[in-house]
Amino acid sequence: MDILDPYILLVALLAQPLMIFSLLFSTMRLIVLIDGSHKNVKQQFLPCFKSIALTLGLGVIIPLRLSEGIKPIYLKQSLKLNYSEGMVALLFER
Repeated sequence: MDILDPYILLVALLAQPLMIFSLLFSTMRLIVLIDGSHKNVKQQFLPCFKSIALTLGLGVIIPLRLSEGIKPIYLKQSLKLNYSEGMVALLFER
């Protein structure tokens, strides 16, 4: 099987919008879990998106979903959120 098969490349390209939609949905869900409303979406979107991307990226390296523990720490530093609020959002998310 050739890795540069046109069919495989086409399927990989068609899957990208679904992946982006999934990341955006996860980000919006995390914003609602943290804030409970949509008041500060513009300020919270990028830090929440980065925390989800960081968690997914580290999930490849760190086993057993231990990378999920990074999310509250990152949100504490970027959004000035209490660590306990981040942990509660993480528990509700899981």
